[in-house]
Amino acid sequence: MTNPMDFAFSSDGIDIKVDFSFKKVFGNQQNSGLLINLLNGLFKTSHDALIQEVTILDPALSREQIDDKLCILDIHAKTDLGEYLNIEIQLVNQRDWVERSLYYWSKTYQQQLKSGESYHQLQKTISISFLNFALFPRDRGLSIYQLREREDHELLTPLLQLFFIELPKLPNTATQLDQDLQQWVMYMNSTNPQQRQSIAANNAYIQEAEHLLQLIAQNPEERMLYESRLKGVMDYYSGLSAERRFGYQEGLQKGRQESREEGQQFFLIKFLQKRFNQVPDDVVTMIKSANAEQLEVWLDCAMQAETLAQWLEKIRH
Repeated sequence: MTNPMDFAFSSDGIDIKVDFSFKKVFGNQQNSGLLINLLNGLFKTSHDALIQEVTILDPALSREQIDDKLCILDIHAKTDLGEYLNIEIQLVNQRDWVERSLYYWSKTYQQQLKSGESYHQLQKTISISFLNFALFPRDRGLSIYQLREREDHELLTPLLQLFFIELPKLPNTATQLDQDLQQWVMYMNSTNPQQRQSIAANNAYIQEAEHLLQLIAQNPEERMLYESRLKGVMDYYSGLSAERRFGYQEGLQKGRQESREEGQQFFLIKFLQKRFNQVPDDVVTMIKSANAEQLEVWLDCAMQAETLAQWLEKIRH
């Protein structure tokens, strides 16, 4: 099973599983065809009705959201069938995802009604979580939950539905999925740029997603926002790891001390691996002993270098 912090970089170093880029690809009304293709792949797998149109309800991304590493950059949408959707991508297992997904579902459900409107006007609300970690003990990577009676399993209401897509489980069980969803999952999971491009070449929707990720990489402001968001995730993950190692109070203090450099080290190693395929052990050791100032300079050099040897030459001058 993959490491929960493994990243599947595009050919330009942008990972679609970072919530900033995920929302850029799937949370834009101009690109709604991509979201429709992804959702219908999921709905065909679950034998739910397919959709023809989707309206993105919150397309904007504020700088405050991006800088808040605890903020969920989810996608809210409404389908032509009247269903309300809350779609999220989550890299790190915070050990409370079931509770959080129920909470986010309930907010989407209750926000449908304005004052004075009838409860009969409430529409089906679907929570969809793409997870870069294993959540449940079962081997199956797609789980769908609804409200049913305990003994005879009679469905109480169709108004609640929760999808959990555990991406690390799906390389082995992706054949259980609809072909469209299977291709999206393979694309999200792949850490090989050539393989990702091969998948995109055979799917017009994924090809468009790859193009959008390249636009993020080529736009200095967008790239900065993406890296700011990614750094926030890395810092949080580093602090979380420290908390687990040292206990809550001491872990918080250790996490603050370690998070910046550990996050930068981890990201730089991963970035070099994806860009240049492999990184020698002595280079990894060098990176892990670098300070925050060195790491910032080295990352800038890595973005400009064409080869690992060129990068090493740049950082030594």
